[in-house]
Amino acid sequence: MTDKQKIATPKSVAVLGATGSIGRACLDLIGRDSSAYGASLLAAATDYAGLADLAIRHKPRHVVLMDEAGIDPLAQAITAAGLNKKITIQHGMAALLELLKQDPADLTINAIAGSAGLLPSLTVIQQGGVLGLANKESLVAAGGLLMAEAAQHQATILPIDSEHNAIFQLWQANHAKTLTGIVLTASGGALRDTPRAQLAKVTPEVALRHPTWQMGRKITIDSATMMNKALEVIEACVLFGLDESQVGVVLHRQSIIHAMLNYADGSSLAHLSRPDMRVALSYVLGWPDRLAWGGEAVDLLAVAQLDFAPLASTAVELARAAWRAGGLAATVLNAANEVAVAAFLDKRIGFLDIIPCVSEALLHVPSAATINIDAVVDAHQTSTRQALAWIDKRARVVKMTDTSASGNTKGVAAHV
Repeated sequence: MTDKQKIATPKSVAVLGATGSIGRACLDLIGRDSSAYGASLLAAATDYAGLADLAIRHKPRHVVLMDEAGIDPLAQAITAAGLNKKITIQHGMAALLELLKQDPADLTINAIAGSAGLLPSLTVIQQGGVLGLANKESLVAAGGLLMAEAAQHQATILPIDSEHNAIFQLWQANHAKTLTGIVLTASGGALRDTPRAQLAKVTPEVALRHPTWQMGRKITIDSATMMNKALEVIEACVLFGLDESQVGVVLHRQSIIHAMLNYADGSSLAHLSRPDMRVALSYVLGWPDRLAWGGEAVDLLAVAQLDFAPLASTAVELARAAWRAGGLAATVLNAANEVAVAAFLDKRIGFLDIIPCVSEALLHVPSAATINIDAVVDAHQTSTRQALAWIDKRARVVKMTDTSASGNTKGVAAHV
C-alpha cells in the first residue's frame, strides 16, 4: 500500500449502510463527540424505520433509502419530528451517487452489503475523497480498477475490516521491502465445531449464530462457510500489493489477534483488540491520529489463553485460485457467492451447496480485453444469471429426491 494522503480530522461523515451493524457502530462513535463529527448523509437499503430513527437522532443533511416502498413512511417520520425542512429525503442508487458527487463528505463510510457497494466506492474515489471501506466486495470484484482510480484521483482508502485495519495500523511503508508475509485470523464462524455430517441439515437460523461478532446476515453466513476469509485474502492482496502466497490464514477462536506481519529479520508484529468494530472505526474516524473514545484494551490476564489452529478451507483455496487466474475471476467468485448465500438464507438450497455453486461459476469466467467498470458489471450480471440457473437446477433435484423419499408430491424446502 502506498503512503496515504493525510488530511485534517474529518468533520462531516457520510454513512452508507447506516442501519447495519457497522453503520450503527460508526454513528455511536460520531454521537460521542458532536463537536468534532457530524453525519452529513445516511443511506440504507430497506430499513426505513431504522433510518428514520437515526436521521432524527443525528440530523444529517440527506437521507437516501434504496427501497422506494419505504420512502413515504420515512418522510412521515422525519416530518413528524419537524425535520423535513432540514433533511432531504431521496430514493435509489442514482440519487445516492449524485449526492456523493455534489455534496461530498470529509469521510465516507461504505458499509453497504455486497456488490451494491461497488459504485458508491468508485464514486467517492473518483471525487478524490476519503473512503472508509467496510465493503470488501468492492475490492474483490474490482480491486485493480479501484486502486488505479484512487492513485489517479489521489483518493484515500482506509480499510475497516478488522483484519485489514489491523494491518494498516501496523504497516510501515519503509519496512514493506522486508515483509515476508501476513497472517489473517479467522474465528471459524457459527459452525466451527459442527461435524461435517451434520452440516447438510444446518438451517440459516443456526448458521447466523456467530460466537464472537455481531454482523449482518450475509457476512455471518460467509463467516460460517469461510468465504468471508476467502474474500479477505483477495482484499489483502489488493490493498497491500501482496501475492496470495504471502497471505496466511489461521483459526483463532477468541478474535483477539486480528492480523500479524512477519519480517525477514524474524520479527512479527501483531495487532490485538477486543472483537468490537468500533476499534477499527475509531481509527478510521481519527486517522492519522487515534480517537480516544473510551474503548477498553485487551486484558491478557482475563483472556488467559489464545488458541490457534491450522485452517483448511475450500472457500479460501477458491479465492487463491481466482486471484492467481486474474482477469474477472474474483468478480465471478464474488457474484456467485452473493447469489448462493441469498438462496441459502431463503432456504432454496442447503448450506453445503454454497461453495459448490461458487466453484461451478469459476468454470465460466468471461474474458475481457480491458478490465473496466462495464466489464466488471457485465461479468457480475452474467455470473449471477449462471449461479441462479445452477441453484434452480439444484433445488429441483433436491425437491425430486425429497418427494421420492417421502412420497409427498407437494415437495419440501431444500436443506442439504
